[in-house]
Amino acid sequence: DPLANMDDGSCQYDVLGCTDPNALNFSPFANIDDGSCLYYDPCDEQDIPVYVPNVFTPNGDGINDVWQIVTNSDCWLSWDVKIFNRWGNMIYEMNSPDQVWDGTVIGSDRIVSDGVYVCRIIARGKNARVFETTTDITVFK
Repeated sequence: DPLANMDDGSCQYDVLGCTDPNALNFSPFANIDDGSCLYYDPCDEQDIPVYVPNVFTPNGDGINDVWQIVTNSDCWLSWDVKIFNRWGNMIYEMNSPDQVWDGTVIGSDRIVSDGVYVCRIIARGKNARVFETTTDITVFK
């Protein structure tokens, strides 16, 4: 009001900003969302966390009976895990981070013998990074 000479509390101001309290750049003073909210995405990390266990016990006791790589499965575009025996024969393959190995040979119900197996992992993340490694898995029953 151009004729007002004192503030009676009726003034309203438009404050643009991020109004989502879950956003990284939330503004408690904003009353109009301007679409600028930013959110944390773990898939944007330069190196997506991947934990590869090196031992498991597929003996049916309900404890540590399966082997699985621990990662955020939503962050991967492609996933290729191959497990080989000591003679270099592929005995198991996984195409998703959510898959588990129960110790059986692919296409069989037979659980592998105790020993060390080689695991080859090649994965492409949504952040365009490639995760590639070879590691050992020890099987104890």
